[in-house]
Amino acid sequence: MKSFYEFLNEATNPLVKWKKMGCVLILGTPDTNGKKFLYLARLRDLKTLARKTKNNKPAEPVNMAYLYSDIFRIRLENDKLVTRKIDYNLHTLYLALGIHSLAVGLNEDKTPLHWDSINNDISIKFLNDNIEYIKNIENIKFKNYND
Repeated sequence: MKSFYEFLNEATNPLVKWKKMGCVLILGTPDTNGKKFLYLARLRDLKTLARKTKNNKPAEPVNMAYLYSDIFRIRLENDKLVTRKIDYNLHTLYLALGIHSLAVGLNEDKTPLHWDSINNDISIKFLNDNIEYIKNIENIKFKNYND
């Protein structure tokens, strides 16, 4: 069996265009009502990883985003989106975002708007340019600014 590092060394350059320090929106884990918070992180690297099914047949590759450690919760204040940095450890990262490390696979269910966000710096302008799309993500919830 290959080690994790051997697996990463087989990763190829991503099949999509991206920008270092681009951003990734990440939907958190659902609460008891099925609602999710939205988080934002900076993109450190992006790799395309080959995958296989349980039957060892080739599966669709995944674009894996490797993140910097600064993670922000997105909040809605006076009808504008704002960010607030969160403190975490690996356990709370898993509880809040459902990820085990500072890496996440890019897909519409977990990382909405990733096709645009990976090419944009973290900015309030990017968030507010896309506010209608973000506010209409299914089961999204926002905390009050003072929470």
